[in-house]
Amino acid sequence: MLCRDNDYLVLLVNEMNKLCGHDDVLIVLTNEVNRVGNQKKFAEKYGFSASYINDVLNGRRAISDRLASVVGFKRNIVFQADDGK
Repeated sequence: MLCRDNDYLVLLVNEMNKLCGHDDVLIVLTNEVNRVGNQKKFAEKYGFSASYINDVLNGRRAISDRLASVVGFKRNIVFQADDGK
């Protein structure tokens, strides 16, 4: 699944090289936050600000490469041919 991040199409790949979408990463992130206890504890454990984690979970900020890695994903940016040119 593709999602838009700035002007690029982004592929998210989990540890088993399965192509995943943005929503898949958010589900895993939410589960990990709940496992740790809450957003503040998750942020402290992994070195993020609690406001950044909250913004990601509420769709206000993009998932960083480091955050994707923490929850078992790797971000790949791909370019798609413009059919109109």
